Amino acid sequence: MKGYILISTLSIITILSLIVIFISRSIFQDTVKTSIFNNSIFYRIQLINYEKFLVQSLQNNSNFLRNLDLATYQLEEMINEKYEDISVNFIDMNTCFNLNSVTKQQGINLVKSENGIQKFKALLNNISFDKNRENEFIDRLVDQIDTNNLPETFGAEDLYYVSNDQLNLTADSLLITKSQLKELNFLTPSEVNNIYKVTCALPDTTIKFNINSLSSANMITFLSIFPNLTLNDGAKIISNKPEFGYLNLANFMDVNNLDVGDFQSDMIIFKPEYLKIIYNFNLNNYSFRLLSFIDLKRREDYLIFRTISE
Repeated sequence: MKGYILISTLSIITILSLIVIFISRSIFQDTVKTSIFNNSIFYRIQLINYEKFLVQSLQNNSNFLRNLDLATYQLEEMINEKYEDISVNFIDMNTCFNLNSVTKQQGINLVKSENGIQKFKALLNNISFDKNRENEFIDRLVDQIDTNNLPETFGAEDLYYVSNDQLNLTADSLLITKSQLKELNFLTPSEVNNIYKVTCALPDTTIKFNINSLSSANMITFLSIFPNLTLNDGAKIISNKPEFGYLNLANFMDVNNLDVGDFQSDMIIFKPEYLKIIYNFNLNNYSFRLLSFIDLKRREDYLIFRTISE
């Protein structure tokens, strides 16, 4: 009996010891993770402080803006002289379709833009969006952005929401991110995925495409904006591009022997106006990122938003 009690006591002690070890290990691991996370915050603060130099370097160097691959290579080398093992990626936001362009500015109001809608319909057609759902989707999108209270035929103004408790109230302002499309509760996951690949939300209602960033990845968007051009035209534009990019419209037309009538010249630009800068770095085998959305037209207050996700 005494032996049984002794064995039971030893078993309890062993179990308690294992529990203590497990708890201690968990506390230690949590402490390490907290320390790494705190270090990542400090690292991000350093990057934010350095970012002004990066933005100014881009704004002051036309060759960088016309050739973002060159900018990435040279500026990443510079940043790694100061901070080790950081990758920097510049994403030209003037190569995706601006969702806000289905509206236009009219005084202080945002109203429907027929030209923007026509271009957007061409894009939806090029990604094989269901024609039976196209008009309802566009009407809901317009009503989500425009500032009047008059619903489109299939619209989504506040009065419409009263009869559909599955929808959210309208924003009546420019979209900040394309993820706000989900607020319409209309698109299927597959449709969302296809639209995400070719669209973005810029802080204006313009449609502008940076011809120097044309690639196979954004060709669908390009051909939707300029429907008079063909896939062969797009391939020729890419292959003919000079090392430091096309300088201006005249240079672009001359090199490619194109007819100016094929373009709305106000929709072609040769340097990005909006840029995402993505920083990736590792600390103790943990990966971290920082994303900044930049307005390159501004010398001051150029930051649109910054996030550690997306």
